[in-house]
Amino acid sequence: MHENDPEWLAFLEEYSQAHPNLFKPKLCRPLLLLDKFVHFGIHGKHMCSVFELMGPNLLDVIQHYEFSDKRMPLWLVKKIARDTLMGLVYLHERCNIIHTDLKP
Repeated sequence: MHENDPEWLAFLEEYSQAHPNLFKPKLCRPLLLLDKFVHFGIHGKHMCSVFELMGPNLLDVIQHYEFSDKRMPLWLVKKIARDTLMGLVYLHERCNIIHTDLKP
């Protein structure tokens, strides 16, 4: 997400006022775009973006809890779901991109 996108910032402000206990916009920060390139393959042209390393992926987190025979805490499930949905809203509303390959 881009830190200078006034419409997105206005949306975040409106959302945080409507849901003060669910969302804290000050915790949102833009990702650092390290590189971008176009890949031409057998399935056509693909725009690729390289971002900073953000931490473990969701599958690693799920496997951590499975291997330790513990349930993932509800607060963590809610945070992951909220962050994923906010990212999808941004892709759809601001970038006109629909992400169709969500796992798990």
